[in-house]
Amino acid sequence: SKTSSNTTSFPFIVSDNTFSTDYCDDKVEGGVSFGINRSYGNIYPINEGLVVTGIEIGWPEFDTPTNFYGQIYEISPIDNSLSLIYQKQFTKELAHSDNIVEYEIVPLYLETGANYFIAAKQITTTPLNVGFDRVRNGQFWRLYNNSFDLISSSLFGNLALRLKVEEPTETPTLTVNVTDGNNPI
Repeated sequence: SKTSSNTTSFPFIVSDNTFSTDYCDDKVEGGVSFGINRSYGNIYPINEGLVVTGIEIGWPEFDTPTNFYGQIYEISPIDNSLSLIYQKQFTKELAHSDNIVEYEIVPLYLETGANYFIAAKQITTTPLNVGFDRVRNGQFWRLYNNSFDLISSSLFGNLALRLKVEEPTETPTLTVNVTDGNNPI
């Protein structure tokens, strides 16, 4: 019998910088890059509909600013197909070095029951170097041929790339006045 193997390769750069702290008080370390035109990030299940107002990224120390895309993909709960629902070019500025930065987006409603892939895409030759945490139940992924490759073991945790969720508001009261054109009914 014949066997064949299909392989792919991609650049993978990890710097030795450390910075800041994560929400879980574990060290966030940095940074990870997968090369130009590669999208990589975290998959988040959405259990309740919510409004997202930003993409938050933790950066290690760096001295070279660069542009990149922040992306949000919806993963269909029916067939796992992907839809790019948001993409915007941002700048990683020198002032963002060794910080967690919120990049504002147009408010976006995420549906209950779907999964979302929150990604960064390097668009220049400068390594993007997104930080990652050490929470043991995390993983990070790259998008390749419209599907996901797991790029980390659970020991590496998640990339420091998250959604900024709008604070919940109280349920508003809706009042409806019905008339026959002139008089209330």
